[in-house]
Amino acid sequence: MVMLSDAEQAANYNRQAIQYGSQGDYVRAAKEVRNAVELDPLNPEYIYHLGLALSYQKGTMDEAIAVHLKAIAMEPSVPKFLALNHYNLACTYALQGKADEAFEHLEKLASLDSQDARNQFHFVQSDKDFDSIKNDPRFKQILEKIGKSGKPKDPVISEEPGKSEEPGK
Repeated sequence: MVMLSDAEQAANYNRQAIQYGSQGDYVRAAKEVRNAVELDPLNPEYIYHLGLALSYQKGTMDEAIAVHLKAIAMEPSVPKFLALNHYNLACTYALQGKADEAFEHLEKLASLDSQDARNQFHFVQSDKDFDSIKNDPRFKQILEKIGKSGKPKDPVISEEPGKSEEPGK
């Protein structure tokens, strides 16, 4: 029998959690990703997935918020997960009817200067999690702020080989 390292086993648990999550089984997803976090407690991807799985379950939103806040505190240098955690915190707070907290995290997301943050913004208008705050004047303001900070950009494709580039580079 081949023994897996903790990192390999954690990655396996995380993959299983993603599979369960894609099937809508968030209870099992949370269980698997908890195992991953136990083996690799500083991995921002695993912590993000735990917060996400918890935010989709009834009765675990407060725990999801705590996990996302912990992730933000420990990973300010990982723009992708920082953006995802702020986005999901805003969603979770909006679902709880906590508009002020939702807008706080939408503002923080809007202030991030990264492509990962900009990529989250196309979801803001259409995500049903924000239905409870869409009539608030602050929602329109955040959308305007997002528009000024830049929407997700597609790579510029050139017909000449080797000439394609990311916008702004």
